[in-house]
Amino acid sequence: MTQTEFMTQLANRLIDIPLEERRAALDFYNNYFQDARDEGRSDAEVIASLESPAQIAARIRAEFAFAQARRDPANPKNTGRVLAAVFGILSLPITVPAAIVVLALGIALTAVLLAFVLTAVGIVLACVGTAFLVGLNAAVLLVTGAGTGAMFPILLGMALMALGLTVLFATVFWLLLKLLARVIAWAGRGIYRLFAGNRKGEAK
Repeated sequence: MTQTEFMTQLANRLIDIPLEERRAALDFYNNYFQDARDEGRSDAEVIASLESPAQIAARIRAEFAFAQARRDPANPKNTGRVLAAVFGILSLPITVPAAIVVLALGIALTAVLLAFVLTAVGIVLACVGTAFLVGLNAAVLLVTGAGTGAMFPILLGMALMALGLTVLFATVFWLLLKLLARVIAWAGRGIYRLFAGNRKGEAK
């Protein structure tokens, strides 16, 4: 493999991160090749000393995902990047038992997030539907002239209560989602550090 092939593979695997971060990573490895060449090392020697483009890209994407999650934990994209980073550990040189554990933890985190989101959406939609149906019945009573009785204010009160519960549940679920996103980001960093490791010391 040549430097061009190495850098092309790396660039293709970093296509899902912003251009600025991608350029910084590519510039770093281009400079690394150039410095090694100035020291008299061949491209083959440099590539042999490095991880594969897939492994390097997995680390860069993970670092970017964790940085974004710290900056904006409530953003669903950032939570998704953290989960992708956890699954990305599977492309790193780890043992089979460790890979199984990573896969299980990644699936568990994804399942927890998905279950929470579906539950929250279901409850909020139920409140919205209740408010709509009760409000519609109250409107029908008002239009037909039957709204002069006790049913109209009761139905109107129920509709307003359902709307209030919608706002309440939506707010609570949003705050809990932010908390869950922080927990997932924290757990993702822990899983990544545990199984992928920090090899800066090894590189020195």
